[in-house]
Amino acid sequence: MSELNFLDTGGNKQKISTPAVNSMAFNTANTERVRIDSNGDITVGAGGDLKMSSTGRIFLGDGGNATDPMFANISDTNTGLFYPSADQLAFTTGGSERLRINNYGLVTRPFQYHLHADRSGTLTGYDAGGSFGTPMVFNRIVSETKDSSLSSCFNTSNGLFTAPVTGVYLFNAAVYSGSGNIFGQSWFTLNGSRCTATDWVITTGYAFIQNFQQIRLAAGNTVGFHPYASGQNNVSIYENNNHTYFKVSLIG
Repeated sequence: MSELNFLDTGGNKQKISTPAVNSMAFNTANTERVRIDSNGDITVGAGGDLKMSSTGRIFLGDGGNATDPMFANISDTNTGLFYPSADQLAFTTGGSERLRINNYGLVTRPFQYHLHADRSGTLTGYDAGGSFGTPMVFNRIVSETKDSSLSSCFNTSNGLFTAPVTGVYLFNAAVYSGSGNIFGQSWFTLNGSRCTATDWVITTGYAFIQNFQQIRLAAGNTVGFHPYASGQNNVSIYENNNHTYFKVSLIG
């Protein structure tokens, strides 16, 4: 092996060597940093963490994790992508894994927004036949999937969901009345008014009414659920985990 040694400004020896046939290596601090092999492929790092082929392809080494991804910005080192295991790819922001594609092509997003709210105790005096923009109040959050730094998007005092980002949301809501078979219609409210194209109509009255819709929202828009019963302004809504609920999922 041939070597060409240099002294840096601090008097330390650095070198260029030929570790194999038709290959060249560059060392600093007695550690190989870059190698060009006989195929013209360039490997950077002692462990081969980065390789650039002579055909222009770039390869990253195995590993990395959510807090220290293999591919990241110089000024934002905990945001990027990494390889959690063979044939899988994961994306991280702020040191937390946000999206993973597994070897079957299935995509998981552990912080994709989802809400499940219901009622604790019977609601009395609900004006089911009144203002079309008045939502029913679901006063308990069962679960809310989100990043811990994001404040809750649901107000248990007024029953309104506030969109954290612009996107398409899937809403699924239902109530069970303690006032008899009174419901014949339901809809969602948007920013205090009846949301168009969200009506759910049944031909005869029932104690149970539901609705599910996809609604495109801008960040900051508010949505509630209005079960409607004509002429009924003093309705009781039962606490019932199976029949009284309000659910939201960000789907795109």
